[in-house]
Formats: sequence, C-alpha cells, structure tokens
Amino acid sequence: MAVTEQSIRFAVKNIARYGDTDVFPFPLENHWFHDAEDDVVELLTNLDKDFDKWVATYPVQFVKSLSTVGYAGFRGSTQIDPIWNAYLLALVLEVAPAIESARIPTTKDIVFSYRFRPDKTENTLFDPDLGWGPYHQHALACSKATHYVVATDISDFYPRVYHHRLENALGLATDNSEVVRRIMNILTSLSSGTSYGLPIGGQAARILAELVLNRTDDLGPTAGAVQTLVALDCVHGRKPPKGAKGHARNQYVSSRTASRKS
Repeated sequence: MAVTEQSIRFAVKNIARYGDTDVFPFPLENHWFHDAEDDVVELLTNLDKDFDKWVATYPVQFVKSLSTVGYAGFRGSTQIDPIWNAYLLALVLEVAPAIESARIPTTKDIVFSYRFRPDKTENTLFDPDLGWGPYHQHALACSKATHYVVATDISDFYPRVYHHRLENALGLATDNSEVVRRIMNILTSLSSGTSYGLPIGGQAARILAELVLNRTDDLGPTAGAVQTLVALDCVHGRKPPKGAKGHARNQYVSSRTASRKS
C-alpha cells in the first residue's frame, strides 16, 4: 500500500465534516462518508492496493465551473469525483508532515498560511492559531518602521502551477516516490493531460500549492532592502527607512490563509 489506513481515514473524516471544497455545496456523498466511514475506508484501501487498474477502469472524473470572486470577478473551480477527491487528499496527507517540515518554521513568524497541524479530535488539517489575523497583526507592526508599501498579485496562480516544478519539490520533500507518482497521475487527469494546473477549492491542492511556493518563501528572507509579506498569490513589499539594520532590514512575512475552518 502506498497510503496508510490512518491517512485514508483522516481524509474521509475531514471531508465528511468540512466538505470537499470551500466553493461548492457539499455533495450527497458526504452523508455516506459520515454514516459509513468504515465502508468508504475499505473502498479507498482497495483503490490504493490496485491504483493503476482503478485509473484505467474508473477514470478520474471532475467538473469545472465558474465561481464568484468578490462582486464582479469569476474563477474556474473544480469539484472532483468524491472517491478520487478523498484518495487524492489521503495521498497528500501521507506526505504532508514532510512538506510541513520542508517549510520555514512557524517560530520565525514568516509564513503564516496553511500550516499543517492535524487535529484528530476536530478532524482539521491546519493550525487554527495561524492565518489572516496573526499575519495582519504582524504586518501592521512591521509597517510602523517603513515609509512605503507596494502590493502585487500572482495572476491565476493555481491554474498556472507547473507540474514538473511541483513534482521536483515533492521529490525534495519526501522519498515516498510512489505517492508522488500517484499524486502527479491524478493531477494530470484533472488538467486534461496538460502539465500545469491545480484544482481550485480542495484541501489537497492547498497543501501542494504551499509546497510550490516554498522556494519563494525561502528566497524572501534574502530579499535585501525590500521587506516582503505574502498572502498566497498576493505580495506586499515595503522599503524600510534608510539605515535600518538586521531584522528590521531583512524581513519576509507570508500568509496564505484559509477562509473557513478546515
């Protein structure tokens, strides 16, 4: 087996409680995940034991639809077949501790977003003490020592994630090559055979997106005179006063925050 029963069961519990995405209404299968957890885990375990056969006989199905962003914007979001969505999350959960270990430690107060800290009681994935609130407070504190703040944005970040870059990042973070292979196989199906794109809306993609940006996070603290604050695909840079030294001169803060408990 590529995935432990623990990862499969945790994926099922998380989806049953919080849904498959933060965009679409919960699918009817959520009731099944909740009421027949053992049956779902058994099905996913069988899938895991014979992954390639399942891919051939039960291909990954998904629906892409426009969802609103703000008052006048739209983006393409993805709802994956419930079984494949749960299995993709289980795969990512299998390597999520390694991904988190590869990221900048939370103690440095640099990256605040989607920090993996699973709670087996609440069935949540991310640290509830980190997110937009603490990031915003820290950013405001940092801004007192600057004269200018510049904001920019990575346009269409999720649809443009390059699969080879993600695969390389996964290979550096974990030695579980079989899990990496299966993740990339599913992502290729979700992108209709192209070599780029992450599905918008689900938890698995959030963890993978954080890994893709990990190199950027690592480069942030070396940015020199421009201090940088990031919110997933948004970047705030500030130029410190002339003569600033040390920590005040070289600071990078990142927040890619969840919109709801998950």
